[in-house]
Amino acid sequence: MRDWFRSRTDLVALDASRWNTSSVASFNAFAVNCTNLAVLDVFGGTGSPFSDSPCTLYANAFTNTNLNQQSYTDLVTAIEAAGTSNGTLDITGGSATTTGAAQTAVDALRARGWTVTTPDGY
Repeated sequence: MRDWFRSRTDLVALDASRWNTSSVASFNAFAVNCTNLAVLDVFGGTGSPFSDSPCTLYANAFTNTNLNQQSYTDLVTAIEAAGTSNGTLDITGGSATTTGAAQTAVDALRARGWTVTTPDGY
């Protein structure tokens, strides 16, 4: 899924809640430079996006986006739930903070060897 939505400034919301990502090997640059992407629906559908994925390559996947707090928290929580190790995750832009469930997920990823870049520099 490399570069799927790269630089789509018209993208404001993305519903991934029905996606099956169990065979995805790379989310590299997935939504890089989607500067208006604020909402990423991960939960509530019939799929288990990100949490069902063996992917560990999220380099620049969400760099220079504007994910809101809920979307950021849901995304890192789902990626952490996959149980993978030694990955790279870049999420920058926006005003989301790494607190509560997001902090717990980021800490767990880092404990498993992940390099995680967060919107607030945590």
